[in-house]
Amino acid sequence: MHSSQDASDIVADRYYFVGRAAAGLGSGHQSHGLRNLNYGPQCDADCIWPLGLVMEAMTSGSAAREREILCLLLETTDGQFLMHEGFNADQPSHYNRDQFGWANALFASWVLESRGLREGGPLIC
Repeated sequence: MHSSQDASDIVADRYYFVGRAAAGLGSGHQSHGLRNLNYGPQCDADCIWPLGLVMEAMTSGSAAREREILCLLLETTDGQFLMHEGFNADQPSHYNRDQFGWANALFASWVLESRGLREGGPLIC
C-alpha cells in the first residue's frame, strides 16, 4: 500500500511540467474545442494548470513564493487577466478555455484571503 506522500510524488513526477515560461502541476490530457481558435492556438497536451499553481501558493507558507506565483499567473493569461484551464509551459499564449470559472473562483478566493479581505476583513459588511 502506498502512502499519500508516495501518491503525490508519483503525480508530481509524471504531471509536473517545466518550460521556458513556467513550471507547475498540470495534465497530459487533450482538451480540444475549449478555446475560440480565432484567437490563437490552444495547449494540446502537457498543460500547466492555474488551479495547481493557486493551490501551490495557498499551501506554500512563503510570502515570497506566493508573490512569485501571483506574478506568474498574471503573466500567463495572454493579456486577458482571466485564468485558463491550462497553458503551455513554453508558450503561455497556447492555452485551453478563454476563461475557466473554477480556476477564476479559486484565484479570487486566494487573493482575497491572502490579503485578509475575507471573513472579518475590511471588505465584509
